[in-house]
Amino acid sequence: MATLRNYIEAASFTLIWIAAGGLLHLNSNDYLLLGVPLVVVFQLLVRQQPLCKLWVRDAQSFSISWRGVMLALGLLIVPVYDLATLAPTRNWSVILWLVCCLGGAVLVAFAGCRLQWDSITKSVVLSFATAVLMGCALMSITALAQGRSPSVSSFQVLPLLKQFYLYFLVCFTLEEVVFRGALDSHVYRTGDKRPWASAFFVSALWGLWHLPILPIPNLTALLTVAPAVVVMHALVGIPLSFCWRNGGTLLFPAAAQALMDAYRNAILG
Repeated sequence: MATLRNYIEAASFTLIWIAAGGLLHLNSNDYLLLGVPLVVVFQLLVRQQPLCKLWVRDAQSFSISWRGVMLALGLLIVPVYDLATLAPTRNWSVILWLVCCLGGAVLVAFAGCRLQWDSITKSVVLSFATAVLMGCALMSITALAQGRSPSVSSFQVLPLLKQFYLYFLVCFTLEEVVFRGALDSHVYRTGDKRPWASAFFVSALWGLWHLPILPIPNLTALLTVAPAVVVMHALVGIPLSFCWRNGGTLLFPAAAQALMDAYRNAILG
């Protein structure tokens, strides 16, 4: 059972990340990338759990079959091409983001090889669908408020699919792996009496984590934005937590997050 210490450690981890992002004035990509070393340290030193549990909850070791190797090689094609194309620009934030996609391809293959099809229960499907619908609904409302259309035009379909693909890969190394794979696992144990409370807690941390990369001009704006991001991310994050808990693999919440991010970019730019 998770203890108060687990909650304090999860909150402290997030606050350190937020503080670093604010003090260093990092852009969104650099802020995301900072999470890679942070989550490795948190998983190994604070949680004292193997890294493989970030992607498959009950995994004890990292291994990939030859089929997994073939899957990983196939998944690598698009990010390798993009990386080769962008390398001459020396845009290191984007280049490192694509490097994370490369790592994500291997990790997706690892999780895919461990997937048990009977783990795709009704509760997994329901939590997945709820997260996607909530996220897309919030983005649609935002688009309408900005005078934009929430619909995706035909010429946006292929870019949307590509972005979904890359976001799906990168979720295994950035953001989603932190808040579901590491933090949710840290504050929730199977059989805990308050699963909704722990899911809300993680979602609140996830919402507050966005503050350093949002345009917040002053303290008054901060006091308005902070509760709003907590509520909005709770609507999406709670079902994502249950998706991770019930499915036991990052494949499902990562796919949900990737769908939402790709849709956001399609309608909001």
